Amino acid sequence: MHLNRKAAHLEADFAFKSRPAKTWGSGRDIRRYCHAARIYDARRNTLQVLQKCAQKTHSAELQSKSQRLWNFLNGDAGPLGDIWSHSATVTTMHPIGGREVGWDQVRGSWEQVAQLTTEGQVRLSDQFIQVAGDAAYELGVEHGQFTLAGQPVTGDCRVTNIYRRESGVWKIVHHHTDAVQSMIDVLSRLEKKT
Repeated sequence: MHLNRKAAHLEADFAFKSRPAKTWGSGRDIRRYCHAARIYDARRNTLQVLQKCAQKTHSAELQSKSQRLWNFLNGDAGPLGDIWSHSATVTTMHPIGGREVGWDQVRGSWEQVAQLTTEGQVRLSDQFIQVAGDAAYELGVEHGQFTLAGQPVTGDCRVTNIYRRESGVWKIVHHHTDAVQSMIDVLSRLEKKT
């Protein structure tokens, strides 16, 4: 069944608003209005239920993609290419600063992060996912504890991931975290040595 919110609304409106007020005396017109209003309410309620189900389904898919990103951050290099869009418009902003644009730069930055970090774990808390059509966003707090360029680092930062459906599959198109000063300091010291 195709649900069209505007058509249902127009059916209810036709029975009520399109008639001059003086013609509302007949029982037939009142029954017609009530019937159209019931149809509108039923379609609206069905649409709301379907939207909630779709939201839950998409949220579950997005949580799975999100988990694969955190798996990558915790040493599983496999899923990165599967969860990201390979578009020239994808972007990332890591906690060490900077901004990468385009799949090649984004992939390279993640590979660099993987090479520089060892012996640690990153986890996500306070996850919040919102879906709007073929776009979605995820908010949360990353808690990281690992070794960066041989130095122990801990840090918490807010994170935002933006997803887009491409050929029916959710892909990350943007990842952004707050800058983490302890990470920036370690990398600054490393650059001074070289």
